[in-house]
Amino acid sequence: MRRASELALNRNLKEVGAQYLAQQVTLDELFGKCEQVKGQTPQRLDPIQGVWPAFMNANALAGCGEVRRAQAASDQLLKRYPTGTLVNKVFVPIIHAHSELNAGNAARTVQLLETAKPYEGTLHWIFRIDYLRGQAYLRERKGIEAAAAFQNVLDHRGSAPAAPFYPLAHLGLARAAALQGDVVKARKSYQDFFALWKDADPDIPILVEAKKEYEKLQ
Repeated sequence: MRRASELALNRNLKEVGAQYLAQQVTLDELFGKCEQVKGQTPQRLDPIQGVWPAFMNANALAGCGEVRRAQAASDQLLKRYPTGTLVNKVFVPIIHAHSELNAGNAARTVQLLETAKPYEGTLHWIFRIDYLRGQAYLRERKGIEAAAAFQNVLDHRGSAPAAPFYPLAHLGLARAAALQGDVVKARKSYQDFFALWKDADPDIPILVEAKKEYEKLQ
């Protein structure tokens, strides 16, 4: 994706280049490679062309603790699209919710995501919203609620079959089951995740962390 972005930008295809770059930083943040996200220069991430890439970049920055840059990006989105429904009801609430989660304010994360609730059934918003909600419930140690959020992702795979949230939802289910003390279900969900990622690079941070958690299950 980085190579595709470079090729597009070298040919002055700014929108295409921005989309590839946004997809890459989204994956980096999801998989725990925040040093990659933080290492991107503000000149590359902040003045991104297009509403969708701008949202994805701001969201990745929020998830990696770059609160000021994420806030500046969301402010810019609101400035450019002051009456945009998705910007006001989905994009900006998700960015702010992600920042709150990174800051340890899980309850506030869940509250902010309520704004986007009417849009969860459209395309793959349900994945982003429910995955983030599930992460917040895990932080609050609410295993039942977290499991419901991650299961909702699995139940709607057809919305975005190749989305990275799908395999990660199995990991979320495993963690939720562990919180509830259901070791059998936790092991099964971890194994489902490992099966989906059997060819994954072994040094992906979230995979390394998951393997350590699995080994500790009693």
